[in-house]
Amino acid sequence: MTLRHLPLAALAALATTQPLAAETRALLIGVGDYEYLDADLRGPVNDVALVARTLIGRGVAPEAITVLTTAPDLLPEGVVVGVPRREAILAGLAEAAEATGEGDTVFFYFSGHGSQAPDLDGDDQGGYDEILLPSDAKDWKGAIGAVENAILDDELRAAAESIMADGAALVAVLDACHAATGFRAMPGKGVARYVEPVMLGIPEAMEAAESRPAPALAGDFAFLYSSQSDQRSFEYPHGDPEDPASWYGEFTRVLTGVMAATPDLTWEGLLAATMDGMRKETATATQTPDGEGTLMAAPVFGGAEAGARLRVDGGLKAGLLAGLTLGSEVTFYSAAVGGAALGTATITGLTALDATLSALPEGARYAEVTSLAPAEATPLRLSAPVVADGADYSAITEELARLQAEGLVDGVAWNAEQPDRALVLTGGRLAVTGPDGVLDPDGPGSSPRFGAADLAEALPRLGQVVRLEGALTQAESAAKGGFSISGPPVKVEAEMIPADCDGTTQAGIRPAPESVPHCAQLWLHIRNTSSKAQDVTVLYRDKSFTISAIFPGSGTSNRLNFNETVPVGMLMLNEGEGVALEEVIVLSTPAEDGAPRSALTGLANDGQSRGAGNPMEEFLTAAAAPPGESSRNFSFSTAPAPLTVTRIPVRITPKDD
Repeated sequence: MTLRHLPLAALAALATTQPLAAETRALLIGVGDYEYLDADLRGPVNDVALVARTLIGRGVAPEAITVLTTAPDLLPEGVVVGVPRREAILAGLAEAAEATGEGDTVFFYFSGHGSQAPDLDGDDQGGYDEILLPSDAKDWKGAIGAVENAILDDELRAAAESIMADGAALVAVLDACHAATGFRAMPGKGVARYVEPVMLGIPEAMEAAESRPAPALAGDFAFLYSSQSDQRSFEYPHGDPEDPASWYGEFTRVLTGVMAATPDLTWEGLLAATMDGMRKETATATQTPDGEGTLMAAPVFGGAEAGARLRVDGGLKAGLLAGLTLGSEVTFYSAAVGGAALGTATITGLTALDATLSALPEGARYAEVTSLAPAEATPLRLSAPVVADGADYSAITEELARLQAEGLVDGVAWNAEQPDRALVLTGGRLAVTGPDGVLDPDGPGSSPRFGAADLAEALPRLGQVVRLEGALTQAESAAKGGFSISGPPVKVEAEMIPADCDGTTQAGIRPAPESVPHCAQLWLHIRNTSSKAQDVTVLYRDKSFTISAIFPGSGTSNRLNFNETVPVGMLMLNEGEGVALEEVIVLSTPAEDGAPRSALTGLANDGQSRGAGNPMEEFLTAAAAPPGESSRNFSFSTAPAPLTVTRIPVRITPKDD
């Protein structure tokens, strides 16, 4: 059978913001250190600790959580601890099945490596079993016809059947991948959670059994995957890349953030919010979460306190993962809700999960962020260029050396060992990958490419784009708590109007398809669904890292009252080779009574002059500035107004397609 279509049963009980009435048991596996394989990861041990804390926060009893990890010292008190070996994982699933019944829920989570092995019983239509690699996984053993100690999707199916036999439900979350995508992965900031079959000694010429469909499992289920079946899943550092404690799976980090901040969620809503959060992190992400199940529309168990104050215990029990920044001011309280302020302090140090403070008043147990500082500027780390073919690249390498020697690109760290973006010399040009290091994720030519003459302008624009992405994420997360079931205050629907380059148009397609052809028109229909007026800005980021302001134009009002709609149109052009992966960014902020309109067009980097800014624009501009610029001293004097960011990926096929 195929793991991605394994109906691992999900939640049957209704969620509540009170401690759970029906029993919820969790089995969490985080494999960081492999005993026999040279495939260690840094993130899984941090992931399982984060998931355990998140489940406890939603009402799951610590003693009902079993964590199999190679770093037990990171775990919250009270959880049951074990090692993430094959026998322990299968025993944990069996114990969960034995201990639960009608109305109960089993939560299964795995963070570590996945891979593929030949399907010997024919139930995987792709010819391969998808496997998870416990800490004691070894390589291929011909005598048994399998990767020794790996866990097959067939075994997970049997465990699911056992759990569901007495009416219990199973929620499964998988932060690993099984995709041999064929993409060339260059040295990037992200580390893939996939082990190539060749590394496991799996025979390339081994024939799989004839494929036949596996029967569907009976029961309710919700299964969340960290990436699509043809993609890889990545972990990234949040803080010092040399510190193992800073690494987290991207999917797990965003998913737990939504679970911790949002009281009322469905599994479908959780997946949607996680996808949205990951997309907002970077415009070039190649990892898209997926999910399936009969209970995707059912509530997530437990609850959370939206907008809850941060816990204080010797320091602030929140850090970089919560969007906190150095220099921000917090106000202290003795209670989680209400009460008089006890004093203020400044954040002086940060890790992924904790913050140190300039002062701590007596009796302080909770805190709120009352003055937000822009995130500490870090250089954009670029790899040394990797040569992928035998073309002459002397002009490009000489230009890169000149830019570096003369300091002509602000805020860049050259030749980084753990880069934010990898540079690849291919086809006579310089290609730029995303943070995952994947070259051409959407086919040949889909990674941006530049000649020597383009670099002096393209690389500074790249730095601006990367910093602006982080600034938007910071401002949005700091200004609101959690994912709203009602959705964002501004709804955006895209319509594609096919057109010839002479302007001849056809009937529009709404919603717009994922791909649009060269010369097509893309129209956004932006509607304010909230009771409060919204000021709307539309930006466009193209393949060359140019950010253009699309709306509002000069003298145009961008304020939408309740139920008002504005159409915004764009002409899609791709005269180059390969698919152009571009993006529309819709920003909205609530309008204050009597205040002037707030347009964020100054965030563009296309060289067009624009009018005076506003507090949100000034904050974002400061947060997106290169390291060392004086504008970074700006901070909100009060909590920022809510900012909603809607990012719409645009895939433009080339002119000659």
